[in-house]
Amino acid sequence: MYNELDKRYSGKDPTVMVISNAEIFIMAPACLLVFYAISKQKPWRYPAEIFISTFQLFGTISFAGSEILSGFENVPYGDPFYFWLCFVFANMIWIFFPVLSIYLSVNKITKCISDYQLLKSNKSK
Repeated sequence: MYNELDKRYSGKDPTVMVISNAEIFIMAPACLLVFYAISKQKPWRYPAEIFISTFQLFGTISFAGSEILSGFENVPYGDPFYFWLCFVFANMIWIFFPVLSIYLSVNKITKCISDYQLLKSNKSK
C-alpha cells in the first residue's frame, strides 16, 4: 500500500529508508519504554516524551519536507483524495500529537520545578 501512495518506498529512497529504520529500531523500543513509564507513573516519563516527540517531529519534517522540496513527484498529487487524506492529513497527525506531547510535558516539568522552588523558598523562611 505504501508503494502506491508514495513511490519513494518502492525506489528505496535513502531518506525514507533511514526514517523507516529509525522508526523500527529506535522509536518502537523507545515508545514501549515511555508506555511503561506512563503506566507506572515514573517521573522520567516527561523528558522521555519530549525526546520521543522531538525525534518523531524530526522524522516527519524530513519525510514530508523532502517530498515538498522535490515538488511532490512521488505522491499522488493529482488525486485530491489520496493527496489530502494520505499525505497532508496523515502527516499533520504526526506533527500535531508530538507537539501536543511536548507542550504538555514541558508544562508539567515547569510546574514541578516551580512547585519545588516555592517549597524550597517557604522552607528557608
